[in-house]
Amino acid sequence: MRLTAATTERSAGRPAAAWLVVVLTAVVMAIAIGFAPASAGSAEAASSLKAVVIVGPSGSLQSSNNAAGKAIADLAASYGMDVRRVFHPYATWSKVLDNIQGASIVVYLGHGNGWPSPYSPYQEDTKDGFGLNASSGSSTVKYWGATPIARYIDLAPNAVVLLNHLCYASGNSEPGRSAPSQSGAKQRVDNYANGFIRAGARAVFAYGHQDVRSVITALMTTHDTMDEIFMGTGYRGGRDIRFPSARVSGYDVHMDPESSTGYYRALTGRLSMTADQVTGAPFARTDLAPGTFAVPGLARVRDGLTVDVVDAPGGSVVGALESGTLVALTEASTAGPDGRAYLGIGSPTEGFVATDQLRPEDSTGPRPWEIEPQPLAFSPNDDGDLDELG
Repeated sequence: MRLTAATTERSAGRPAAAWLVVVLTAVVMAIAIGFAPASAGSAEAASSLKAVVIVGPSGSLQSSNNAAGKAIADLAASYGMDVRRVFHPYATWSKVLDNIQGASIVVYLGHGNGWPSPYSPYQEDTKDGFGLNASSGSSTVKYWGATPIARYIDLAPNAVVLLNHLCYASGNSEPGRSAPSQSGAKQRVDNYANGFIRAGARAVFAYGHQDVRSVITALMTTHDTMDEIFMGTGYRGGRDIRFPSARVSGYDVHMDPESSTGYYRALTGRLSMTADQVTGAPFARTDLAPGTFAVPGLARVRDGLTVDVVDAPGGSVVGALESGTLVALTEASTAGPDGRAYLGIGSPTEGFVATDQLRPEDSTGPRPWEIEPQPLAFSPNDDGDLDELG
């Protein structure tokens, strides 16, 4: 197994005997590069994210869509995001516009109106977008397509859109209608994503049935690419369809059909974009001094000072340390008779130093963020175990 600081490839499992060596190697690698992943949903990153969850009029699915939308919104809020809830029967176009601008995550559940479809002619004033309440309190569906979405909506950089439980978006047909050809399904996916991409999205996930909360969790807890997230929870594989978008240059489509006619999972966008680029959560620096002393740990004599080392807090001088000297802390802060706080040190001289003459020096320890099966680390090393790299 491998602990890694970047997602690379998926491979078959390897003998467990290599675990310890590989783990130790990964820790060494993490220390060497001086970075570790930011914690899931860090307050600083998440507090700057806006998520909008839109639930349009959904007919017989209204109750389940409202419940799903609430669960999605609650999850986003649990990560500290600014969550806007635009739910039926008040999910009007004006309400959407009031809440969606600058959103990093957009979730829509409701009716879909895509192309190719039985409803001609093709135009994007109403197709490939949202099905919303015609007016506040009404159950009448009014469609707002790719054209007004691209014209009037401005999403955050690297925004992600999640289209859930709607027809056409993932290539699927309406219930009771015949399944599309593969060519038709591909066009539906590409067409449905394009308006959102023109509005600023860089990834559009379309799931006909699957719960999209797994995507939000992956965005907030991993450093995976969009394609890796897509190939995570719910991924079937074996029938993958990949092609460059015909609607938006430089973007790609990945479809994961469940059968030769079951098109219920699709992703369109910049598939190599990472979760960090969406959430703005960078890899956390581990080579920076913390804000407080850690015991046992390290400290350094403050710049411009030569400090006394004493045999006890407020006691007799037993040595001196020059500016910048690194010291090992062995005892927590203790108040001396002179009213100053002292830290015990074990090297380079044993004794006590006034706390206000030192600054913290420990770095944050490396933390694993992903474990993958892959022989790496110190092999081959002629120990008879994993001495061949394959």
